[in-house]
Amino acid sequence: MSSFSDPNFTIFGRNPDGVLELLKERKRRETKDDGRKFGLIIEGGGMRGIIAGGMLVALHESLGAEIFDIVYGTSAGALSGAFFLSGQIPYGIAIYYEDLATEKFINLARIPPKFDIDYLINIIEYKRKLDISALKCNATELIIASTDITTGEQHYISSRDNVSILTAIKASCALPIFYDKPIEIKGNRYLDGGTINDLLVRKAIDDGCTDILILFTRPRERPRRASRVSSFIEAVELRKYGERFAATFFNRDQAYEKALNCIEETENIRTAVVAPHFQTLTISTINKKRLKRACAGSYQFMRGLLENY
Repeated sequence: MSSFSDPNFTIFGRNPDGVLELLKERKRRETKDDGRKFGLIIEGGGMRGIIAGGMLVALHESLGAEIFDIVYGTSAGALSGAFFLSGQIPYGIAIYYEDLATEKFINLARIPPKFDIDYLINIIEYKRKLDISALKCNATELIIASTDITTGEQHYISSRDNVSILTAIKASCALPIFYDKPIEIKGNRYLDGGTINDLLVRKAIDDGCTDILILFTRPRERPRRASRVSSFIEAVELRKYGERFAATFFNRDQAYEKALNCIEETENIRTAVVAPHFQTLTISTINKKRLKRACAGSYQFMRGLLENY
């Protein structure tokens, strides 16, 4: 493993050095014609998304989005992935502390929507203005994940599909309970893509990715499910979505463990996960100083890592 280290971040996976070397080689040769398929996965997590966002700014400055063959994003990861592939990530990342760090967006004392996803979409459509044309013209494909509330299964929308990018992002960000409004796309209804919590690793492998860089927004070691009382309350709230969606929601810990095994044990696949050592933000953090500090820290780490290679 590289000698580069940082007390606040860690790197793990199956041959992470190989993944980082591929970044370097593609930059040096200025071509993706190497017989590899390089995927980038961006984890979601509400306001924790700014951690992955800081890493994306460093990737944008050092390498550019075109170095990847395909990008996968869930929830906040889908939003960041869209700004990354549109070429706007240095500008788009400010959405967290300039536009979303307000009770207009997050208010846990409010009757749902506690997270006002309509407000978020309005910001990226009219104020921060995601360049959808640039995103769709990018040779690198964006895959946005959401969860079908009828089947409880993951659903994928590509930037190349004839589907509104904003609607796809909205579906991926529509947290159950906290937003409470399934998003309809072509007759089906969807909620937050992070419900399944499988990190999209199996999807990337099934798509033929040989090398995968994964940006975590929280540490590798994560607490198990909450108390029985909390689970009971969630079960009551989730009943409206049906048994399959609720079962998927309560199976998130197992899905995450399977994803970790997939990252570290799948033969012939090289993976590198960049993760913070400590959880410094929650999905609902709206303290601007903490958000900026987290963004600066993840940016500096990724910048140093890339310079080391």
